[in-house]
Amino acid sequence: MMKARARTAARIAGLDPDRLNEWIAAGDYPCAPQTVPGKVRIFSEREIVGLCVFERLMADGMAAYPAGHIACDVVELAASFNPPLVIVSGGGAFACTADTLLGYISESPSAYVMVFKIDTIAKRITAALTEEQSIVGDE
Repeated sequence: MMKARARTAARIAGLDPDRLNEWIAAGDYPCAPQTVPGKVRIFSEREIVGLCVFERLMADGMAAYPAGHIACDVVELAASFNPPLVIVSGGGAFACTADTLLGYISESPSAYVMVFKIDTIAKRITAALTEEQSIVGDE
């Protein structure tokens, strides 16, 4: 599994790297990898999936705090179950497959349901990290 420094991970997810550090420091993105002062924060591919979800939720108008907590729920589900899909609704985040997707949607009490294609996001991240590895030199 490939990893990326915070600036690269943020860029891959479509986030401003400086703002990401601010959101992490404010507690808006609580599942960020731990680090110590003077050390670079390192994100795994799975953790970058969370950043992509975080970015998408905020692009849709959600504030950073709820977006970060939902994104962290998605990361936890993705790490535990390795699902192809994660549904986010008013009741939380749920791992599912294409076969169970309609059941989750129809059972959800929410009028608004988001579906994140984890496998598609992961493939995009892998491609971006592979491209980054082919570039020599510091940022």
